[in-house]
Amino acid sequence: MKRTKKILLGGGGLLLIGLAFVLIRFVLPSVAIFPTEWVTYRNSKYNYEFSYPKGWKLADQTENNNYNPGFVQRLTIDSPENDSYYSGGDWGITIWHRGIYINFVVDTIWSDLKEIEKENSHPNAQMRRVTYANKEYLMETNGSHYITLYTIGKISNKPKPVTFEILIQSGDTETLTMDIIQHVAESLKY
Repeated sequence: MKRTKKILLGGGGLLLIGLAFVLIRFVLPSVAIFPTEWVTYRNSKYNYEFSYPKGWKLADQTENNNYNPGFVQRLTIDSPENDSYYSGGDWGITIWHRGIYINFVVDTIWSDLKEIEKENSHPNAQMRRVTYANKEYLMETNGSHYITLYTIGKISNKPKPVTFEILIQSGDTETLTMDIIQHVAESLKY
């Protein structure tokens, strides 16, 4: 009986060591941590601002837009571990394996949220209204790693309201994606 207990205890110990190895090697590296430091992007030409995580790469892709003349400005923001690339055009081609990619677009395409909801309704998309920092947004989700927020606002140098469109794609957890997009939306001032 003693020998059986030792074998069972020994086998249980090996099992625990094996589980610890799997946890350290595969699970913990993929657990995303919400960014603690944020920086503010300010656009003095159009008089708007928003925050994004410190250390992320912000690039102005406005000049790469060959497709949509309604775009006022288009920014991409990549997390440090993101190995994606953007190839221009309307939405271009974005390929990522890890990390998070934010596409921040200011455009003059739509005049209200109902119009956006009507034009973007397709079988895979789910649309719902949300409020962040007293601003109404239309949230579109399409799959587990794709979220777009739309809101309408008035910025300087434009005679009519513009759409702020925040598209976020993630190779990480959906919860982190929601937390980040909410933080970006709450920080948007115009």
